[in-house]
Amino acid sequence: MMFKGFTDGPDLRPFACDWESCNKDFKRRSDLTRHYKIHTNERPHPCTAPGCEKRFIQRSALAVHTRTHTGEKPHKCKYPGCIKRFSDSSSLARHRHVHTGSRSRRCAHIDCPKRYAP
Repeated sequence: MMFKGFTDGPDLRPFACDWESCNKDFKRRSDLTRHYKIHTNERPHPCTAPGCEKRFIQRSALAVHTRTHTGEKPHKCKYPGCIKRFSDSSSLARHRHVHTGSRSRRCAHIDCPKRYAP
């Protein structure tokens, strides 16, 4: 674990990963510690559902995964008249584009005017 020292500015990221050919750095030591688990493949949080052998780096990822077994969908679309529910907040965020029609991502090809929802 390498501490790069402090510099001024809003993008202060003093904790650098010293794993070979990894150039990531982080604002908090805890984020760097979590990141190291990607390199070491440490996954301390196992799913306890019968027959499921998945393991996770973060407890929060396990909680979201557990919903695939329970069917729980706590994230409800608040658009009037929509009854859709989702197991994770990112799926709900993606769904919102159905109602807003917003397409915030631009095609990467030069001179292409097309846009799409993330």
